[in-house]
Amino acid sequence: MKKVMVIICSILVLGLVGCGPAPTGVKVQSTVAPVVETTKPVEKTVFLLNEVVKTSNGATIIISKLTKPKVGEYDSVKPGNEFVMVTVTITNSGKDIIAYNPFDYKMQNSQGQILDGTYSSVNENTALGTGNLAIGGKVTGTLLFEQPKNDKALTLVYTGNMFSAEGITFKLN
Repeated sequence: MKKVMVIICSILVLGLVGCGPAPTGVKVQSTVAPVVETTKPVEKTVFLLNEVVKTSNGATIIISKLTKPKVGEYDSVKPGNEFVMVTVTITNSGKDIIAYNPFDYKMQNSQGQILDGTYSSVNENTALGTGNLAIGGKVTGTLLFEQPKNDKALTLVYTGNMFSAEGITFKLN
């Protein structure tokens, strides 16, 4: 084990030394291809309720409803807050199996806070779970957030999974 660690450390040191600056008077030819700028049309990133949105993984998402359910008997919200629930429908219109997850969504309020969803008995029977969708598959579920009462600037942000950077925003009111 000790020999293996010595060999690995030696390789790392040699690699770092080899990455140092070129000696004076030596020309180094770059093997990196030049950057070619292409103009790509600006795609819409802000949508309204009931608009169909196509994501980069082949899914279509529709945020169809916003409700403000009453706090259940065993639930609580911070003073001045309320529950805000949205209904999301995801359809796999791509060519591969896709994953879905409630953690792919966050809600931003008028105070600039971007918050994760919350769990409650309010939507325990309708909450969007986690899973995969076969090609042509479809799932509908609810996402629940705790937000300031009567906030007029709520947006739902679809961030995609941790390996993507979707940034699709749905204006909710």
